[in-house]
Parts: sequence; structure tokens; C-alpha cells
Amino acid sequence: MEKLKSRKLWVTVIVGAIVPLAAAYNIDIDPVALTTIALAVLSYNFGQGIVDKEATRYQSQETARNLENQVAVLQAQVKDLTVNENVPNTELYQG
Repeated sequence: MEKLKSRKLWVTVIVGAIVPLAAAYNIDIDPVALTTIALAVLSYNFGQGIVDKEATRYQSQETARNLENQVAVLQAQVKDLTVNENVPNTELYQG
């Protein structure tokens, strides 16, 4: 469902529908204009793909940094825990 929100998809679908619709309604489209539009859409999709890839890479790096920080905090908390060997395990987990 998330794919249906893609601007790249909708721009491509709309521009791709121009040729069959023009043929169905006997509308004459200049081939140069059609080529220009197709190249513009191709360029847009290519450029947006690069932007999307970089955004995904940045989000992945940010997620990795957050996880590393959380692991470090948990490791510090584990080091701070001390277990008294004389106390039975049932008493350690009292809230």
C-alpha cells in the first residue's frame, strides 16, 4: 500500500497514459514534445531515486547509531548490577 503513495509511480503512470489516451481520442501529439516529457519524467525518477536511496542510507546509519548507544547504556547498567551471593535469587527480583 505504501508503494501507491509514490510520486514517481504516479508521475510515470500519468505521463504513460498520455500516449494511449491521445491515440484513443485522435489527439495529435508532437513527437518532440512527447520525447521531451518522457525524458523529463525519466530524469525526475532517476534523481528522486538517488535522493530516496541517500535518505534510506542516512536513516539506516542513524538507526545503527541509536542501537549502539542503547547497547552501551545497557552494558553500563549490567556492569552496575551487583549480585549478593548470600541472597537467594527469589529476593533479587522483588519490585
